[in-house]
Amino acid sequence: MEQLSRRRFLKISAATVGAGAVGSQIPVVPSFAMGGKPAGPGKVETIPTYCEMCFWKCGGIAHVRDGKLWKFTGNPLDPMSKGRLCPRGTGAVGTHYDPDRLSKPLIRTGERGKEEFKAVTWDEALNYMADRMKKIAAEHGPESIALWKHGSGVRFFEHVLRAWGSVNKAAPSFAQCRGPRDVG
Repeated sequence: MEQLSRRRFLKISAATVGAGAVGSQIPVVPSFAMGGKPAGPGKVETIPTYCEMCFWKCGGIAHVRDGKLWKFTGNPLDPMSKGRLCPRGTGAVGTHYDPDRLSKPLIRTGERGKEEFKAVTWDEALNYMADRMKKIAAEHGPESIALWKHGSGVRFFEHVLRAWGSVNKAAPSFAQCRGPRDVG
């Protein structure tokens, strides 16, 4: 694995979370599996969905050609966006297929700041996190754990954290867009 700077890791992580969120909201089941006819080679399927790049969740349309996402546009029926997407939304395809996108969990192997990580399976990553959470809760109490969240999939983690005994959570959306709007 090539050397990975902290800045590059954070950049890739942010892009991956956004891309994963967008990609996870686009149905991967072809239309013919839901009773329709296959689109055929070169044909384009349009699948109504929504943008997962921020908390607004604007209505979107995924354009899928030969099983691959090739365009993502705003849904004109969405009452909030009225068919328009911001630059984050229009960048969904590039983010989804970014070759630098993280595709598996990483666990730090060196000291903080050393940029040393190893790729692991999801089971290894989840077990690692569970062990760390147990240790932190035993030493400092479960309320010492906090969640930095983004995307609709994070709701599951909110429930886990609440059941664990912590209600501490924060999101980048306030500082990046919602906060200035509210204050303005």
